This record gives sequence, C-alpha cells and structure tokens, in this order.
Amino acid sequence: MHLQTLPTLIMAFVDTQNHKQVISGDLEIRQTRREPLLLNGPATLTVSLGSQDIVEQTITSLPTTISIPESSLNTALVDRLLVKLESEQFINVQQAVRFFDASGEIEVQGPGGNAKQAWLYGIERPSLRVTRRGNHCYLNNGIVAVIDMQNTTDPQSSPMAANRIDDDTYQPYHFDCSASTYHAQKSISDSGGIWTYSTLNDALYYGTIVHNMFVHYLGEPPLDHQIRLRVHYGPRSSVRAFWDGAYANFSDAYPFQYSTASLDIIAHEVAHGVLLRLSSMSYTTPLGLDAQTLSEAFSDLSGVMAKHWLDPTTNLWWHGEETDGSIRKLNQIQTEPAAVSSYLDYATAGNNPYLRIGLITYPFYLLSQKWGVESTYQVYIDATRCWTAESTLIDGARCIVSSAGQLGYPTSDVYEAFDAVNMPLL
Repeated sequence: MHLQTLPTLIMAFVDTQNHKQVISGDLEIRQTRREPLLLNGPATLTVSLGSQDIVEQTITSLPTTISIPESSLNTALVDRLLVKLESEQFINVQQAVRFFDASGEIEVQGPGGNAKQAWLYGIERPSLRVTRRGNHCYLNNGIVAVIDMQNTTDPQSSPMAANRIDDDTYQPYHFDCSASTYHAQKSISDSGGIWTYSTLNDALYYGTIVHNMFVHYLGEPPLDHQIRLRVHYGPRSSVRAFWDGAYANFSDAYPFQYSTASLDIIAHEVAHGVLLRLSSMSYTTPLGLDAQTLSEAFSDLSGVMAKHWLDPTTNLWWHGEETDGSIRKLNQIQTEPAAVSSYLDYATAGNNPYLRIGLITYPFYLLSQKWGVESTYQVYIDATRCWTAESTLIDGARCIVSSAGQLGYPTSDVYEAFDAVNMPLL
C-alpha cells in the first residue's frame, strides 16, 4: 500500500527556528478521514532535507508528531522536507512537505488592538518576530510581510486581473530599532483618545496565525509565496479589505469602525488566494454570481478557523466582530439583515453574492455541531477542489456531499444540513 494512494494523509511542517536558512519545528502527520488509519506494525520514518537524512525513527500509530532538529539549509532553494515511510504495509512511500524558512531573529514588543480591546505584544500576547538589517527592524518574518501603504493605493491593483508582487515598490515596513525593539508607531487617535494602537503589529501577528492555520489543514503554505499584507490602504475613511492576486489589502475605516485588519478578515482575504489555488477558479475566467458566493462563504469560514486556531473559546461565528463594524452572523441562515433566510428566497438577493453566504455557512455551522469545526472545515476544503467559475450553489453543496463521503462522514448529515436552508440536493 503506497502513501500516494492515501490523499487524506496530511503532512505539515512550520519552521519555528526564526534564523534564516536554519529550520526546526514539529512535523505533523495525520489523516483527514474520519476512521483512523491503523498500522499493521511498526514503520520506519525517515525525514530528509536536501541530500541529508535528519530524522530516522519508528512510528507505531497515526496521527503522530515528529520533532525536526535544528538543521541548516545549504541553499535558499531548499524549501521542502522529503518524508519516507517503510514497512510491510508501506513500501517505498515518500512525500514532499513544502515549507517557508522563518527568519524573525529579533523579538519586538508593542501595543495592538483598539479602544474596545487592547493588548501588549510581549506581555498578553507573544512578542513579534521580525528581521533586522543594520539599525532597522522589518515587519517580515519570512512567512508574512507587512507593508505600510501610508493611506495610498496601488494603481496596478484591480479586481479584473491578478496583481503582481512588486517588492521594490512595496517593501516591508521598517523602523529604527537600534535603541529599542519596542514598536508603537502608526496609532490612530482623535480628541476622544486612541482609536487603533498599531495595525502594523496586529497584521504581522494575525498573518502568522493565518499562515500556520492553513498549513495545518493543507499540508503546505497557503500561497505560492509568503503572505503580503498591505495596511493603511487608501484614504483613512475608506472601509475596504480585498485580495488582488498578490496582496491582501486593508483600510483604516476611521471613523466608522476599527481597522479592517482583524484576524478573521485577514484570514478571509488570504483565503481568496487559497481558493484560487485549490479550485478551478481563476482570474482569467470571471466568476459567476454563485461562484462568488461560494468564494465569500469559504473565506468567511476560514476566518472562523483562524479564530479557532488562536482561541477556540472565543465567539467564532460573528465575522468582523473585532472591528466593531458590520458583522455577518455565520451561525444563522440570515447572516445580516438584508440576507436571504432560505434558498427559496434566492432571487431577493439580486446580484449581491454576500446576501446568500448563509446558504453555505449555516450548513457548515450545523455540521460542526456534529463533527466539530476542524473536521467540517477539512471536508469543505476538500470540496473546493471541484468548484469552478461556473459552479452554482447546488453544485458547490454537492461537492461537499461528495467530499464528506470520501472522508468517511455520513452524507445524510450533509443532506440534512442543506435541507435546513431548503436547498434541494437530491
């Protein structure tokens, strides 16, 4: 039996060493099927980096976590581990596990949050890992880069075509840290006091959480390149967050709400890029109205999972709650006042894809009450692989039925969940 015949087995690695071209961390090996994969006997697991074997040990069960010792990358081109599994059950099995080289060798402290809820990195939350060159610290940890747009826009950014990465024009934000690594720049305040403390700090922290969350569920980084987050995008009063094919962009939204760069909104925008990788959707083919709804629903659910990754005890289901602005309630069909309350009301949403999100997210909520949010999200992730630019909501839901069956979950549960929104799948 070969690993290649087991697409539900995920191997995931995140570098936590924080020095460039040196890695270490945990390699997670698990399966996404509901029924556990039973090993007939001990198996020899070997992990190689380049031409060097860095781990060899015996495993007797799955899931398992393997500690990867501190190892040097001989070249920046090395970006994956090669995992080999040998036993009577697994013959000459191997799988490449892609990762990004973390490079945040400096710890930075400073404030984050807003007037409603605030925190200090280095006290209530972990210090931020950043890169240092000379006297300057850059908000770039090899996994996430944060760019300060200084309330300007990018003329190359358009919803009609994918943007291109331009690191010369849009470099990571940096500050002089020769005297102190405390960073409290770019707060927004008025006569009433602080509005937001440091969207820059929050973006680096949240972006790293989003990256790690996606690696867990995908077995690889979410994008082909590091996550690039552009904050303070556009006029200060703009209320906007969007993915443009290269960057996730976030406005200040002052004085209407707190920054749009909350954890779930960052996850939402990055998820648009993830979906373009997983599915048959692309910038070259305009998305149909229902495909747009599928995309927005998947992004909202990715926001749920990012919050769950940070703190599973928090309110997972109110998308955008941290911003103190408009929210979508994903634990009910009618996610916002104008949204539909049933598939039977489909036409009342007109051409607004957001008003039908609940037809996809509410079944997720119902399934998560039976299967748990992690298992349900894994089913939805796998379902996205059969979504296309022309998919209808019913097509998308049937992909979820198929994914559930392949992963060993009762398809009757899925039919029941979509029956709750009056969507006919049979």
